[in-house]
Amino acid sequence: MAVARLRTMLVQMRRLVTAGPEEDAELLGRFVAARDTNAFELLVWRHGAMVFGLCHNVCRSEQDAEDAFQATFLALARKAGAIGRRRSVGSWLYKVALRAALRARAVTAARAARERPLGNCPALADSECTSDMRALVRDEVYRLPEKYQRPLVLFHFEGKSLDEVALELGCAVGTVGSRLSRARGRLRQRLAGHGLALSLAAAAAGGAQAMPPADLVAGTVRAALTLESLTGVVSSNVACLTEGVLRAMFWNKLKFVASFALAAAVVTAGLAGVSYGLLAAEDDKKAPPPAASTPTSGVIFKGFGTVLDPDGDCKFTVQSDKLTITLPGKDHALCIEQNRMNAPRILRELSGDFIAQVKVTSEMPKGAESVVGSRRPFHGAGLLLWVDEKTYIRLEKAQVVINGETSSYANFELRKDGDFTIGGSTDVTPSDKTTYLRLERRGSKVYGAASDDGIQWASLKPMDIELPKTVKVGILAGHNTSSGYDVAFEEFKVFRDEAK
Repeated sequence: MAVARLRTMLVQMRRLVTAGPEEDAELLGRFVAARDTNAFELLVWRHGAMVFGLCHNVCRSEQDAEDAFQATFLALARKAGAIGRRRSVGSWLYKVALRAALRARAVTAARAARERPLGNCPALADSECTSDMRALVRDEVYRLPEKYQRPLVLFHFEGKSLDEVALELGCAVGTVGSRLSRARGRLRQRLAGHGLALSLAAAAAGGAQAMPPADLVAGTVRAALTLESLTGVVSSNVACLTEGVLRAMFWNKLKFVASFALAAAVVTAGLAGVSYGLLAAEDDKKAPPPAASTPTSGVIFKGFGTVLDPDGDCKFTVQSDKLTITLPGKDHALCIEQNRMNAPRILRELSGDFIAQVKVTSEMPKGAESVVGSRRPFHGAGLLLWVDEKTYIRLEKAQVVINGETSSYANFELRKDGDFTIGGSTDVTPSDKTTYLRLERRGSKVYGAASDDGIQWASLKPMDIELPKTVKVGILAGHNTSSGYDVAFEEFKVFRDEAK
């Protein structure tokens, strides 16, 4: 009874603090200007039920839901000043909450898969199926264009009337009704493809009464006032989840701006004022070599950079945006301890923060043997951040043969002043054939991530290192097998912060 009374009081409190649509913008403005605790807490209570309900439905555990809830509002605290449409905080929170909840659920599922013995896989409970269907509906809502998504979220998930939605969106009630109808139509078609009937009411009802616990709200508000590291302020899971969501938002922003800039380039020679952009392919003095060649060091490959092939024995084949490096059957490595720095690489100079990404395709041949007696058969290829021969970072799709079996892993290695600082196997296991790799420099941190499809990314532990403003970035390949090594690089992209 006491719990029920408290829940009723919280619902009433939420109704009291839910004022007109302009209030979101005012509250957010107060928080941005003066870190107003009361303003932020009112925003958390106002949208808390929607966010917690969404997280609760998507996640399969209460703890994951609470972690995703905190990460959502901590992301709001960090990005409050960058939100352009402050009257649409609810829609913004919906997108972030869904991203945080899906990420939390994926991390838990991956952990469970590693820890659960094979053959001991319990059947999916009915409640989990219901949760899956609700999550699918919400995921499809997330994919709708904003003009359809915003009224849908406000009406179905925040429980506002048509008049309230119209007032918040600044349009006529009839327009809201029309957009809702079209939004439902689009959802109906998409869900039919999954064999489901449209059930917005069920999806919304699943979290309609899921008010966040008062202590969760209080802890979230306290953490939101922390401008520096979240370490020690919230759990490590929440801190990692928040960082992951913010980085995903940063990456999506870069992709959007890059697409806009490239489209505009068709019409005009340049676009002034764009903060982030995709670096154009190098239109340098030297033309790209023929489709297949064995170039000497110093040749420039359009879109990739300048070749460095210390032994001059590797072949580089270019077809469209695909570049293949063929290494002969001898040791090619970056190994300062053995005074062997002959791995072929292609690098370009970059200043400031950036993100580099590439698709790597290769296979370890059966029966591969190492030409180095003290080392197992090894293949590795990926991204390279280069300062000099004593300081560099490599992120590779790596393969090694152990007892006749090939194991794949993501090798994230830092050499600093000649010392092997960080490296080796990680929790990220790339596929045996094709892997996407991403390397990001942001301030004094360098982040790495790997993916099998270029969509769902698994992050590696970031590295802390002070780097010079200008470094070299590109691709590399190395191996020690007698059979040689063929590796293909595709979709090589570099984004950088042009404002710095």
